Amino acid sequence: MNKTIKQIFALTMGVILAFGLAACGSNKDTPEGAAEALLKDLQKGDAVVWQEKLTGKKLSDEEKKKIEKSQKDNPDALMDMMKDFDYKILDSNETKKGEEAEINVEITANDFPKLVKEVRADIVKKVAEPNGKKISTEEAKKEYNDAIKNASKKVKKNVKNKVKIVAKYNKDEKKWEFGDLVSNVKFLDALEGGLLTYMTNELSKSIHGQPNAGSQGGQTDR
Repeated sequence: MNKTIKQIFALTMGVILAFGLAACGSNKDTPEGAAEALLKDLQKGDAVVWQEKLTGKKLSDEEKKKIEKSQKDNPDALMDMMKDFDYKILDSNETKKGEEAEINVEITANDFPKLVKEVRADIVKKVAEPNGKKISTEEAKKEYNDAIKNASKKVKKNVKNKVKIVAKYNKDEKKWEFGDLVSNVKFLDALEGGLLTYMTNELSKSIHGQPNAGSQGGQTDR
């Protein structure tokens, strides 16, 4: 009796596992699965991956080495904050069956406008210090990274934006791809917690004395 129950249990688990693995494997072949893979790659915070994923172009080995060396020699505190985002895939729609799809995503990112304000205040304070000391480019980079690290302690990951990304099916590679995401300003703005919107408004205020009416930032959870 016990042996029979164990056999049935083992068979059931085998079927569940088989279906589970099949689902995991096929998920990457869907627009939503491709979008999730893209966002997970960006969360790794690798500068080479960001460059390739956002531009939709493969870098040469020489280009990769330059970026990797730069990242190693000058660790970028900003990248640590850029990769620290959450996402939720809401839904998708194949606008052209088997060719093109739109994926709606909600991204929750750090409050980069607040970060910029904090960094600006920190740098202005240091510049105002009457020490008369000149610093090298490397020292300036370190000061910049230190300012970001200090400011990041006062920033929350609470800016939500709903954005749409478009995937196209590559029949030769048999996979969904996203091409040039740099041109998707709303997607970049979402990853940067509304920074592009903030900078646009700041520029508009400096020129016209009022914010750009067409620019709206993300929803912030206080």
